[in-house]
Amino acid sequence: MDDNPLDKANGTSRDEKRRRIQEVANQILEGYSTTDIIEYGTKTWDVQVATIRAYITVARRAIRTDYSGDRKRRVSFAVKQRNRLFNRAMAMGDLGNALAAIKDVSKLRGDYPTEGESRMEDRNDQEETSVRSDVIDLTPEQIAARWKDLV
Repeated sequence: MDDNPLDKANGTSRDEKRRRIQEVANQILEGYSTTDIIEYGTKTWDVQVATIRAYITVARRAIRTDYSGDRKRRVSFAVKQRNRLFNRAMAMGDLGNALAAIKDVSKLRGDYPTEGESRMEDRNDQEETSVRSDVIDLTPEQIAARWKDLV
């Protein structure tokens, strides 16, 4: 563990550092930005920005290791991030980004045909257009209900 940036940090027990790194990893998985994590960490743990950045580095390394070979887990991670983005967009009344998050989740799950798959162009295009107009006319509550059905 010679390349671990936390080895340079002093004054905090190894168990406490591990707990903080796990908390940072959870925040990353939930879609928090680096800025959000730094703000949270400096206020909560009363440490320097450099220390929080070190926690983020170690947490990202652990996440990469955990998710590197397992597509199902990577998709699950991505869906969780989109869920957080959806919730933020809905809280701000940003229906365009909420819809984009829903569509992205559908793509991640393979609900749309890939380039190699055949599709009925005219019929699908008409159906997609009517779906879009239906979604545009939905209230935020209806969009949220449809989102919960997807995830």
